[in-house]
Amino acid sequence: MELHKKEKIYTGSRLYPVRISFDDIPDNEPYKTVSGGDFTGKAIEWSPDPLSSFRFNDTRADSELNVFKAYPVKYFVDNKNSFQNTDSVLSDKTDITVKGNGNIVFDFGIEFAAWLEIESPDLPACESVRLSVSEYDMPQIVNKGPQSPRKTGYPKKIGCNIYRLELNPELYEGVRFGFLHVENYKNDFHITSVRLICQIKPSNYDGSFYCDNEMLNRIWYTAAYCVRTNFKKDYLSAILIDRGDRHSWTGDAYISQAASLCAFANYDFILENLKYTASHDNGIESYELYWVLSLIDYYYFTSDKKGVSELLPYASQRLDHAYEIWGKDPPLTFFGWDERQGAGFDFPDVTENQLSYKAIAIECFNKFADLLDALGKSSYAKRYRAYAKQKTDEILSKSDWYKDYGIHAFSDAVNAGFVNSEIQSKLFYKYFSDRVSRISYCPFNEYFILGALAKMDKYDDAVSSVLDLWGGQIIYGGTCFFEVFRPEWNDGIKKNGAVPNNQAGYTSLAHPWSSGVLCWMSAELLGIKPTSPGFSTFSVIPHMTAQLNVISGEMPTPHGNIKASFDVIAGKHSVTVPDGTCALVTIPKAKRTVSGLKINGKTAKADREDDEYFYFEALTPGEYNFSADYSGKVKSIKRPRANTRQSL
Repeated sequence: MELHKKEKIYTGSRLYPVRISFDDIPDNEPYKTVSGGDFTGKAIEWSPDPLSSFRFNDTRADSELNVFKAYPVKYFVDNKNSFQNTDSVLSDKTDITVKGNGNIVFDFGIEFAAWLEIESPDLPACESVRLSVSEYDMPQIVNKGPQSPRKTGYPKKIGCNIYRLELNPELYEGVRFGFLHVENYKNDFHITSVRLICQIKPSNYDGSFYCDNEMLNRIWYTAAYCVRTNFKKDYLSAILIDRGDRHSWTGDAYISQAASLCAFANYDFILENLKYTASHDNGIESYELYWVLSLIDYYYFTSDKKGVSELLPYASQRLDHAYEIWGKDPPLTFFGWDERQGAGFDFPDVTENQLSYKAIAIECFNKFADLLDALGKSSYAKRYRAYAKQKTDEILSKSDWYKDYGIHAFSDAVNAGFVNSEIQSKLFYKYFSDRVSRISYCPFNEYFILGALAKMDKYDDAVSSVLDLWGGQIIYGGTCFFEVFRPEWNDGIKKNGAVPNNQAGYTSLAHPWSSGVLCWMSAELLGIKPTSPGFSTFSVIPHMTAQLNVISGEMPTPHGNIKASFDVIAGKHSVTVPDGTCALVTIPKAKRTVSGLKINGKTAKADREDDEYFYFEALTPGEYNFSADYSGKVKSIKRPRANTRQSL
């Protein structure tokens, strides 16, 4: 394969080698090439996103999709259709001469939202050559529904010597691997270019995360890339590969939007997606409640009163409906792929899901009342507080109310705030202490389990689950996160091999509903949370687990980025409080003796302290550099090798 010599090739990072270019995008592509920006951001070696350091000038909600080219990082010839990777390196000056029947497999390094094209000056009739794409290392087949369940077809000639695989009107699929199949060889011919045309919605990385555990860094940035690659022109999609349900699902969007707010601060785009999903419900009761939680998230990240007020009627309608059906065992349609949740659409009305629905509704009643209070609608808020109190009292009226709860329903109950510490302790050891059973089959549902673990102050267990579930996907070879996953898959599936199907058929390997771990890490590990709309007031309470001695990052806000950094080895910490905000900041003790606490070089006295933290209650705008002397034994850090398939 030979590339145009004038092209500038960007090669990615140590962990994620890629080869992309912005040059010579043919005029017959549907979008303009990436422009209006440059690689002026900070290089992020843990990110699979080749444009993580690219800063677009125009990131408005109505900005058009852009495209760029990606080239294979390696290829191999397979004449036996076995697709065993021989890791042949594809150089910039390779010219592929086809001399017989067989298959050529191209690895593009990471998954893209893209379509596959080849160039050939002497390709025989298109019927003698077929092309395939896949998220794993063999041609993909999905369930019935989309135009092309088999991601294989004859190429269409679209220009001089250019041949494109067109599997649907939108063109893009989730592509990590491309394949060329020669099935009716007659004469030698040449392939002079193999490429993906990759689409991207202009957006910038405004949030960040770093700690002294490489795998956790990779997890945060893989989650961000998974969300970003699913941005479409007008909405945030649910899945990348076309399997017949490609649109913005209200429940999926709850997690995707939360991660997007932390990573990209694309507020106007999220508002447009909220408007889109407000009137495009999916007929799934729990998803309607997640939409309300999405609206609440949006307000606390943006303080956009106008945008939220326009959507309040949709939220009220959903919550009034939830109140009416509460406790009546309504048809729930879907609650997650885990067998404990009824295996998707198979048995969605099982007791576990009915109990979860009740808890989520109570959480929504209370949080929506808080939202209304923040909007100055306190009389309106009383209605939903009354809903919450009535339904909570109904649950707690039975002394053994929790006896039928499983891990998912109990997590939702903890997140709703009506589980006391005694019952939390009792059920933690029943449901959460086992490393295997505390992982849900859906990373989507694990987000709520992580939330419950944080509320029970079980951060070590939560981080262990993060490494098992999301780290396991990276160990498999994933560069986005999956619809479903079990860590034991890595014991039986080769790297980037075909994964098991789920109850809906084909398993998506780029499903942004699985990216909630990103916002959980920013809010719970780095510890930055809004305490009033738009981060006018916020808290910074880091959780330095057994995996962490160093953590830092940024949270974007309408006032500017909140920056925080904590190092309990060096005894150096810093926090930036943006103009127009006020912060509660804590300095972790990390189970050691701490003395000599200073702020900006001057001896400081905390407003209060406990066994875990020094508390500074109301820091005004400015940069604060803390220092302290830590003594005593340093906790040991368990660091799994992030770039191997070794078990976590």
